[in-house]
Amino acid sequence: MKKIKLDKNKMYMRIGQAVVYVTGCIACGIFLYWGFLQNTIY
Repeated sequence: MKKIKLDKNKMYMRIGQAVVYVTGCIACGIFLYWGFLQNTIY
């Protein structure tokens, strides 16, 4: 039972890290895209 709980905790940690990584990449992409548009406008 303890091993299953540890595996679940690791799985949730991995999912959390993946979500943070994906959201960070999306935010960076939007920021870079916005900066590119700003540079093209000026």
